[in-house]
Amino acid sequence: MGEVGMVAPVSTLQKTPHRKDIQGLRAVLMLQVLFFHAWFVGSPIGVDAFIMISAFLMTSSFIRRSEAGATPSVLERWTTTFKRLLPPLAITVAVTLTASIALLPARRWQDTVDQSFASLTYWQNWLLAHVSTDYFAEDHALASPLQHLWSMSMQGQMFLLWPALMALTVVIARKMGLSVRRAIFGGFVAITALSLIWLVTASDPSGTIYFDTRARIWEFALGSAIAALAPYLRLPKRAAQTVSVVALGVLVLFCLVSIGTYPGPMAAVPLLATSALMLFAAQGGPAARALSWRPLVMLGSVSYSVYLVHWPIFVFYLVAVDKEALGVVDGIALMAVSIVLAAALTKYVDTPIRRLAWANTTLRKTQIIGLTLWLGLTFVFNIQVGLWKTSQAQFRYSEDSQITTDALLTQPALVDILTMNDEGAGVDLEVAPEPLPPLTGFPGAAAMVYSGPFAFEGDAIPGPLTLENEWVMYEGKCSDPARALLLQHSKTGCHGHGDPANPRIFVGGSSHAEQVLMPAARLLADQDGYYVEAALKAGCPWSAPDPASGEDCAGHNAMILQYLQENPVDYVFLIVTATSANGVEQLGHGVVELVQSVAATGATVVGIRDNLRANTDLYQCAPSQGPDVAYGGCLLNRSDHFAGDGIIDPLLEIPGFRYVDVMDLYCSGEVCPTIAGNVQIYLDTNHVTQTYAQTMAPILVDRIHEVLK
Repeated sequence: MGEVGMVAPVSTLQKTPHRKDIQGLRAVLMLQVLFFHAWFVGSPIGVDAFIMISAFLMTSSFIRRSEAGATPSVLERWTTTFKRLLPPLAITVAVTLTASIALLPARRWQDTVDQSFASLTYWQNWLLAHVSTDYFAEDHALASPLQHLWSMSMQGQMFLLWPALMALTVVIARKMGLSVRRAIFGGFVAITALSLIWLVTASDPSGTIYFDTRARIWEFALGSAIAALAPYLRLPKRAAQTVSVVALGVLVLFCLVSIGTYPGPMAAVPLLATSALMLFAAQGGPAARALSWRPLVMLGSVSYSVYLVHWPIFVFYLVAVDKEALGVVDGIALMAVSIVLAAALTKYVDTPIRRLAWANTTLRKTQIIGLTLWLGLTFVFNIQVGLWKTSQAQFRYSEDSQITTDALLTQPALVDILTMNDEGAGVDLEVAPEPLPPLTGFPGAAAMVYSGPFAFEGDAIPGPLTLENEWVMYEGKCSDPARALLLQHSKTGCHGHGDPANPRIFVGGSSHAEQVLMPAARLLADQDGYYVEAALKAGCPWSAPDPASGEDCAGHNAMILQYLQENPVDYVFLIVTATSANGVEQLGHGVVELVQSVAATGATVVGIRDNLRANTDLYQCAPSQGPDVAYGGCLLNRSDHFAGDGIIDPLLEIPGFRYVDVMDLYCSGEVCPTIAGNVQIYLDTNHVTQTYAQTMAPILVDRIHEVLK
């Protein structure tokens, strides 16, 4: 049955001539990406507009072949596309991973390996969404050098899906006797509408929609729909030139000014401007001449390679010079370096493979793709094996060191010091005490309160490749009443440990409470027979309900108080202050009223102060300490992060409140180190390592015993 309805003009059956203005358009978009990544200039519409161009050109080619009577092969389209895309991508990933091992801190290696695998197999955007990467973070030095490849993964997914969708549309159209062009136009208009509806109505509490392929399907679909309609969107030459000038002006405006939220419907404006240039710039005029300017055309011809190489160069430079952002001079210089390297990558990899006469069949294209993937993935896998072996060695080293720590904490001389027996029971002051033995091994917090000599050797623990094991985790389920109330809120951890018939300890708070208080509470349960129950929620310090903390946190904290009022416990442990990376420590929001409310339930409230927070990764500070001192690493000024001791005074007046001082475990006088007793105190900018918390636990338990007497 012949096609009916819209009949394509004869011109659409011919191959579209090479258009310099499209290369110039790519260059404009590439400049937008460079400026945005360097200085956050304009709106992040470069990727969206590249999507529009890819969909427009792919669909135009597909329709031309279909209307000429050919049945385009999906496999041929796939192999043609990925034969060109994969080799430059694989080389970029391999070089970037190698440079990451050489230049980046070891704790960032595993993330780079994970993203290397994901980039080569085109699902990196979903990986970044899973780990909730902040694409708009201002400190690019902390960003992954492969983070930008999320868009390549998303486009790769579309390059796999789109030929199949178009081929299916052609089959259906021919069976129903419809015009291929009309069928593709109608089908992709529908996809555009459905995708936009999903985008507008989608809930995105974690902020990961930026990496979500579904958030940009409408951009591909819109480009395809406009390509299908192209022969019927005709204007007189002068009108077409005027529209092109206006479209270029709109596109440049979005490139220079931040307008709208992305991804979002506002992207339709620059996308329609891009479509207008694709449709009408071919008729000449000022816009076409501007876009056909030779430097722009040259940049457009290497734009894919520029996109691949520029971001790793930015990140490695910022790491090398220890800066958070690029200046104007170094930004321009790095862009120039990126363009030169991209030209080389295009000349020696992209162009030869694309023009390779031998690879003119689907089978041979497939062989090139398979060989590229095998080489790339094998290289990454070998790096991964090396990291596994190193991390296992570091883990065994930490495990062996922890045995030494446990032994030290049972030494009588050290125990006498840690108990801090003010009454001096059993001590004959007229007899000179025997000198304390040198403290060795990995005692962690114990070294901060030890008055004897030190003899530390070896690397501090934990090792950088074992930090994923440094988060305090407990599997025990809390009681049914607690679960019924507290699990109403997302990402709430509800834990129980010990015999519920024993005296009850309740721990509430954020990950800080989990890292510091839970090891001590569990030790109390194990050695003194308490039952420990905890309700912990990352990012939600336990405070009086505070609307500024977000509805979910406020609701979670209100539920904790309700639970304690309905299910009284004997003791409640919490962190009563809040430190800040940009300011000095303060009492938690409404913590006086909170402690009063908790104490009114009959519980004794045991409070400690928060640990330090910083703007920089505290684990990456100087990695060692001297053999004759208790601490090392970076030495921070206490007054820059902590308030004076009087901050606790309002709480000391509340009957039922007991304060346990742990500040000497974080700071020695006015110095706050990042390593103590050969143990790293922090695993990032603000979380205490589990290893250090375990060395704090016996000291903290002893002090809790003292204040509860």
